[in-house]
Amino acid sequence: MKLDEALETLDSFYELEDDWQGADSLAPLNATIDNALAVYGLLKPSESIDITANPNGTITYEWSNPDKYVQLEIGVDGAALMVSPTDKTIPPTFRSYIAIRWKISHIAEDLNSHI
Repeated sequence: MKLDEALETLDSFYELEDDWQGADSLAPLNATIDNALAVYGLLKPSESIDITANPNGTITYEWSNPDKYVQLEIGVDGAALMVSPTDKTIPPTFRSYIAIRWKISHIAEDLNSHI
């Protein structure tokens, strides 16, 4: 989805309840959705992005460009970022990636330097 569709998707997560994806799945807390909305404002509007709620109560943003694949998982008090190259000529065991965990309050300072 394009970023202009993202707000609608994120807003729909407020309606989820526990067990939304089967027994023991957790709905994202309002604070998690609020964090995802705040991060939304940091992303580049030209990128196509997939946004999903996860059964553990987090929200994941995924996107790629010709050089890299990015996955950002957002929780109630932090976020985890994984960046890996999209070069298919490199065997998966030799592809390097960045994995970073942030407190939500620090994400704005560092996110754009990694994506």
